[in-house]
Amino acid sequence: MFFPVAKVCLSNNSIRAVVCAFVMSWSQSAACSDVEADFVEIQVAYLMKFLFFVDWPKSHGVEHSSNKTLHICVAEDETLMSELIRHHEKKVNGKIINVEYIAAKNNVVAKLDIAHCQLLYLGRLEQNIMSKLLHNISQLSILTISSEPYFIASGGMIGFVLRDKNVVLDVSHGATVRSGLKLRSRLLRAARKVIYI
Repeated sequence: MFFPVAKVCLSNNSIRAVVCAFVMSWSQSAACSDVEADFVEIQVAYLMKFLFFVDWPKSHGVEHSSNKTLHICVAEDETLMSELIRHHEKKVNGKIINVEYIAAKNNVVAKLDIAHCQLLYLGRLEQNIMSKLLHNISQLSILTISSEPYFIASGGMIGFVLRDKNVVLDVSHGATVRSGLKLRSRLLRAARKVIYI
């Protein structure tokens, strides 16, 4: 199992990235392959890898043997959705990926529209709208992710941050624990910052 580490190069006003996937063996040696991608592609690569490093509670249905689907939802980010849709109906850990777009109505994403999601990527929502949504779904065992700068402070779980030409992760371990999710140690070690409250 591997976890992507992303390096970003800025050129001609566009964000370009090199994703280096480190495959760790028992001997702790690593093999690395580089793939040039933009910031959106890096985020999608991370989203797909997160599925291997998060444990959902049985009550959410992911671990139940009769539930063969993982729901990945994207709200208000059509660019990321257009990249992520390539993974629709692929299999991960024996589960079929269902990718769906959740449109905001009057800049609001309804709790009812996302209650079935296991992973929710939030795009550009106003900070007060995002804070209210994250508060409303905080007990639903939905892994929330975004690249908005106020996301973690608003109650989100995993935030993508562009720092010194690197894509890094900030993780709110406290938010994941409160929602009943368990992040594996390898994901926590990959984070730049882990917030435990």
